[in-house]
Amino acid sequence: MSSAEQPSVPLVGTDWTLIELNGKAVSASANLRAPTLKLDPATKRVSGQSGVNRYAGAYELDGAKLKFGSTLATRMAGPPEAMELEKDFLTALEKVSTWRIKSELELSDGKAVLMKFRAP
Repeated sequence: MSSAEQPSVPLVGTDWTLIELNGKAVSASANLRAPTLKLDPATKRVSGQSGVNRYAGAYELDGAKLKFGSTLATRMAGPPEAMELEKDFLTALEKVSTWRIKSELELSDGKAVLMKFRAP
């Protein structure tokens, strides 16, 4: 990424909130918390809220390439729609291979954007 392309919000160290998953808008409600994502540059760990539960795992970052390792999550149950969102979110994380920030953080599998996040 050249200096002209440097995003205004950094990828690492920022608390990102999911706004789109697999082409569908995600918004929080009384029964649904939007998943979050934070990359810790010191520990090379990703963590956040996956909908109902908290998750954490390792990540590898090399330029525009981003890969998430296996994630561990707490095991609380929640409303069916929240559990479905959580499952889809964690499945999509496993497929991520690239990232870019335009006005939002976009994570893709190299072919299609899987997720979009907004910084607070």
